[in-house]
Amino acid sequence: MSEQQSAITPTPNDSSDIYSLSTRAYMELTSRMHVDMQINYTGNADIDFMRGMIPHHQVVVDMAKVALKYCYDPEVRMLAKNIMLAQEIEIKVINAWLQRHLL
Repeated sequence: MSEQQSAITPTPNDSSDIYSLSTRAYMELTSRMHVDMQINYTGNADIDFMRGMIPHHQVVVDMAKVALKYCYDPEVRMLAKNIMLAQEIEIKVINAWLQRHLL
């Protein structure tokens, strides 16, 4: 196990204080993403890919917001800002593509 990994596997419902607020937020977002990515597949690879990417990208945006709330390192904060901006643009591109192709 690496130094960055914990020997304890956190659970979102754990009420102990061993998990930081940021860890709890990341865990909740990851759980939500897995639920939200369970789309109704159409059989069209293009549409299914685009529809599945929306919740994936949205959780990245939300995780970046958590990072901006709790992280102190300037490099991490700048990366979070850049990731958030890029993913928000991609969500708009995906939604525009879906509007053109689902009509």
